[in-house]
Amino acid sequence: MNMRHIFLAAALALGTFGFAGAAEAARSCKASVTAPRVKGHPTRVTAEVAAATVWSTRVAGIYGARYANWTNASNRSFACSKYTTMLGINAWRCRATAQPCVYN
Repeated sequence: MNMRHIFLAAALALGTFGFAGAAEAARSCKASVTAPRVKGHPTRVTAEVAAATVWSTRVAGIYGARYANWTNASNRSFACSKYTTMLGINAWRCRATAQPCVYN
């Protein structure tokens, strides 16, 4: 075997073990958290982003910053609706609910 084959074999072995280790990482989840509603956003997307941010802040206060990652959460959902403000402007309000999780 030449050096190139040795390096290739080593890289493949490390890659395989690296992925196996990541796949076997333990996931720890807490009880579901529903954040307070956010409102006054011009689009549903901005309302959902704001709701997820408020959810993260609330989770950090309850379970700590490790659990506050929206992407790692399980059973993520938004409850959103469009409404008209007192000024006659159409706006969105949303509430985020999810089960906070962390990979150990």
